[in-house]
Amino acid sequence: HVSAADGDAARGEKLSKEKLAGRQACVECHGDKGNAPTADMAAPMLAGQYQDYLFHSMQAYREGKRENALMTSHAKALAEAGKFDDQTIADLAAYFAAQPSGLGDLHGVK
Repeated sequence: HVSAADGDAARGEKLSKEKLAGRQACVECHGDKGNAPTADMAAPMLAGQYQDYLFHSMQAYREGKRENALMTSHAKALAEAGKFDDQTIADLAAYFAAQPSGLGDLHGVK
């Protein structure tokens, strides 16, 4: 059994840049280090998100329990090609969670 805590961030960094099964690499939509989505995409920032959240979200896309026009088909195709198992997901989650986020909170905003 693989959990979110079993991720290897170094492997996740490598995976985030690979075109697994001929599909787009994670960084092509979510930006370098998951922090700068491209202007023409509505992809969310992944950098700094909770590792557990990322892990379970990617599993949900893979299993068809979460819907998004692009991500659902992407995750399904990767899974069918054997490229989106729990270890791969844990590694990606570990990497993106470890990245500094460009998002901020509203503390101190006037």
